[in-house]
Amino acid sequence: MDLDKIRKDSAYSCIFKGMSGAGKTTASCGKEFRPVYVFDTDQRMLSVASYYRKLDGHCKDIEYDSFIMREHFKMLDKKMDEIFARPNHKTVVMQLTSYIHNVLAHVLNFKAGANTGKKVADIHVNSIEDYNVEDAALIFEMIGFMKSLQARGTNVILEAHITPIEIKALDGSSSTSMEILTKGRKAPAQLPGYFDEVWLFNTIRRGVNRTDYIMQPLGDAVTRGCKTSRDLVDIEWTNKDFSVELKKQMDGQGGIKA
Repeated sequence: MDLDKIRKDSAYSCIFKGMSGAGKTTASCGKEFRPVYVFDTDQRMLSVASYYRKLDGHCKDIEYDSFIMREHFKMLDKKMDEIFARPNHKTVVMQLTSYIHNVLAHVLNFKAGANTGKKVADIHVNSIEDYNVEDAALIFEMIGFMKSLQARGTNVILEAHITPIEIKALDGSSSTSMEILTKGRKAPAQLPGYFDEVWLFNTIRRGVNRTDYIMQPLGDAVTRGCKTSRDLVDIEWTNKDFSVELKKQMDGQGGIKA
């Protein structure tokens, strides 16, 4: 394949990472990403609907299903198969941390049903390590699904929570870095390598009654692993449609895939 023939508006893969409440899901559902499908494992879609109804009066072309931990893994897995078979959306969004928890709950339920493992006061307390199920196996199954969709022309967004992790240097000093969280520990280091873009979503307090929302494509002083292949700069999108503000930057670079 001739590298010069790669289209600038081809489908992309992106990680939206940030603390809870930083607007990742709301940003993922902007009108330039629609029609969009969200695997709602966080149960946060009510706030998304409220935001867009207040912003422009409607939230059309946003489709989702909610998947509840311990109950809906099989439904989630079936929906992934359905979307792969009929990729009818411009963008597909997955929520990483709660996806992992959903899968782990399924494994724990299976083991509990077999009456195996440790109990405290009749409650199964096995850690997932007891079942030898690794982060990588769970994550890369989902990544394979998302990369296959991208290859077929669908934009894919992976939402990821971050958590402080202590980093120790060779000289014995330490520092704190905000890293992607999976099941109580940071995600495999190679995870961002599977995505074209990795952006930090953040909030900034402006006095008592105002919070601004910002996307930082290169991260900040303590959040590492961000990147952009499209020369993007910070986007402040308070009371705006994030996807519209993003499009303004990307229009000169081929734009968001139509």
